[in-house]
Amino acid sequence: AGAIPPLVDVVENGTDVEKEAAARILSFVAEKADDHAVSIAAAGAIPPLVELVKHGTDEAKEAAAEALKGLSVNADNSVAIAAAGAIAPLVDVVKHGTDGAIESAAGALMGLAGNADNRLSIVAAGGLPAFVNLAKSGTSGAKEAVAMALEEKDRAPPRPNTRSFTKVSAAAVLVQVAKNGTDRAKEAAAQTLGELLSAGRDGAVADMLAEIAKNGPDRAKEAAARSICHLLDDGADDDVSIRGDVSYDVACSLFKPLFRLAGHGTDESKLAATRALCKLSRIDWDFTLNLDAGAIPPLVDVVENGTDVEKEAAARILSFVAEKADDHAVSIAAAGAIPPL
Repeated sequence: AGAIPPLVDVVENGTDVEKEAAARILSFVAEKADDHAVSIAAAGAIPPLVELVKHGTDEAKEAAAEALKGLSVNADNSVAIAAAGAIAPLVDVVKHGTDGAIESAAGALMGLAGNADNRLSIVAAGGLPAFVNLAKSGTSGAKEAVAMALEEKDRAPPRPNTRSFTKVSAAAVLVQVAKNGTDRAKEAAAQTLGELLSAGRDGAVADMLAEIAKNGPDRAKEAAARSICHLLDDGADDDVSIRGDVSYDVACSLFKPLFRLAGHGTDESKLAATRALCKLSRIDWDFTLNLDAGAIPPLVDVVENGTDVEKEAAARILSFVAEKADDHAVSIAAAGAIPPL
């Protein structure tokens, strides 16, 4: 750690090129040795790094933002970075910077958003429209940075007066990432969406999860199915209870892609989709569907080999399929359902 103070001095007093290089080294040190984030802050690095974000070259802004992102993993550092005036210039870089600087600044802001007061400051600085725009049209790296940062940061419970920001704004960003991001970004977005919002109130989120479950890459499909389970969960100990505020329209949008995924996904996706279908089996359905018969054998397997609760739920789903998709009665029998039933 003895090399840290000289590097901080270079960030403050060096040439433009030297400042950029020193900021990149501090970023690397903060990322690769967690305990050094405290040492870097203690050496007085935060104010000159913030100044570099404000007035440095494009390359220096990127390096300084990356360093602040690494420092923000420490809670005390996160407070100090905001106190040093970093949030507004970081938002400005997200709006107007180069691609590399935008990715670094977005990562720094999402790191700072782990603190409740910082979230309010990000709102005040115009950060939410910037994030939504970034999720729509930013680089692949920026979309992934936003999605994965939200995946981590929104697991901590927010203060009551910041709950609306955390959930609603994050969902707006994640829906855009789920539409436009890379496969990894879609996976992270799907993983997080179900944790943020309730199914009964948020049909748009349910629709996006259903779309990912239908057309996303394999890992994103699995994440979407797991998020749907979370979104439907009422907190009971069993696997089939469903929250009471799940709207009928939301349930309808989810059933068909989950049923297909249960028959044609990876093993992990099939399991997650079947668990979600078990919850949906509690809905009082009154319509018919054209369904993919490929999901029937996995459900028959659950009837035969699942837990008591799972067996009951799978039987309910098969009952629904036989009733609402008439031609599937033969398929259910052909899949060997009659003996275990």
